[in-house]
This record gives sequence, C-alpha cells and structure tokens, in this order.
Amino acid sequence: WDKRKVHIETGDNRFTLGDLAGSLFLLDPEVRQMVPIEYKTNWKPAEWLSLYRHAPNAAQKQLLLDKFFGAIPADQRIALCKREPTLAIRTQMIARLGAEHQDYVLALTRDSDKRIAHAAVERLAQLPKTDASLARLREVWQGETNDRLRDAALGGLIAMTNDEALVKVAWTTDSYDESFR
Repeated sequence: WDKRKVHIETGDNRFTLGDLAGSLFLLDPEVRQMVPIEYKTNWKPAEWLSLYRHAPNAAQKQLLLDKFFGAIPADQRIALCKREPTLAIRTQMIARLGAEHQDYVLALTRDSDKRIAHAAVERLAQLPKTDASLARLREVWQGETNDRLRDAALGGLIAMTNDEALVKVAWTTDSYDESFR
C-alpha cells in the first residue's frame, strides 16, 4: 500500500492522482472516513477483483462489491462467494445473485450454516419461479425446524403462488415470534 493524506475542504473535491494515474488504487482503503467516494475509471472485472482480494477489511470489501459485483461474469460471482470467509459479506453476495445462479442458490438453501441457508432461501424466493424453486420452498416450509427459514420460505411461496389455502395454514401455525401469522 502507498498511503497518502489528502486534505478535503468542501463537500465536492477532485484531485489528480499524479504518479498513481493508470494504477489500481483505493481511496480511504481502511474506510475511516464516512464520505461517499466515486471512482471514474474503466477498470475491468479482473482489476476490481484484484482490489477486492487486497481489501484490508470487510467495510472496503462491501464498498467494492457495490461497485463491481454485477459487472463480473456469473462464474466469477459464484467463485468469489464460495471463497468469501466473512459471513456478512457472503450473505450480501447471495442476495445479489441472479437467475443465472439459481442452481447455486438452491444448493445453498441446504447449507449447514443456517445463516447462509436463510440468505439463500430469501434470495430463492425473489428469483423467477421454477418447479425446482417451488419444490424447495415447500420442502423448507413443511420440513425445516428453523422458524426463520420456514418464514422466508413461506413468504416466497405466498408471493409466487398467491395460494390462499397456504395463507390460512400459516395463520393457524404457531411459531416462535408469530411470524407465520
């Protein structure tokens, strides 16, 4: 890292990069300042990924994900998600996976970490309805012991099917925090 201090006087500042021009760089890599930072670059997905791999903390990773996650190829999104050790970042990646990742999201609904499974069930419920997604959401709703997972599956099923009979069943089903009702 090449750390440099930049003095900011007003709400909108621009500055030249000098000898860093053409290099990959992060402004405020440790995310110590609570200011929005915009990058006007033409970086390729591989360059964003390089910055991500070198990010010093989860906050910087989150900022980078906001900038580039949707721009990298589908297989790289899955690979990045599989390698991410930070739970909060990984669940946010899952929430951004698209229809082209539906098989992976389906598989994640069976993850042994219930927090990952919950993120996957929530995402599956937002993806286009398929026979496989409906079947898995029903399976979670009917067979899972974790009420948070069941609640996410229930919401997805109701949104996808508009099944009034399911709503009536949910209304009469007890849960830890009455979330089914």
